[in-house]
Amino acid sequence: MDDYPTIAITIWKNSILAMLCKTTVARKVIRYSWQQKIQLEQAVMYLIDNNKYFSVNVEACLLVCRLKPNMHSCECAVFSSIFANNHQTKFALTNGDIITNLNTAPTYDHLSSQEKNQVAFRNKT
Repeated sequence: MDDYPTIAITIWKNSILAMLCKTTVARKVIRYSWQQKIQLEQAVMYLIDNNKYFSVNVEACLLVCRLKPNMHSCECAVFSSIFANNHQTKFALTNGDIITNLNTAPTYDHLSSQEKNQVAFRNKT
């Protein structure tokens, strides 16, 4: 998001930001918020069936962010619809990387480049 101007956000006691946008835009907004340590208490994405409601074929969602002073959450729950009671997945910022599905994250911990005794392989050709 280096192409975007710096965003200054003033947080009042409790603020909620909600916007209808493409899911890729929502993920970029959330990632930027996490990287800039914006005072984000909670982020939630509600997926929308755009073909059903708007007759367009794009992935979109309702992004809802709860902003609160001195809070910094790095997880986002993703719900299959606005009417869903339980989230279908979560993604998060961990060690500077976006983990797209926290349910499978422990499975792939051994592949992380953060390991201390990492061996470097080089092509000799």
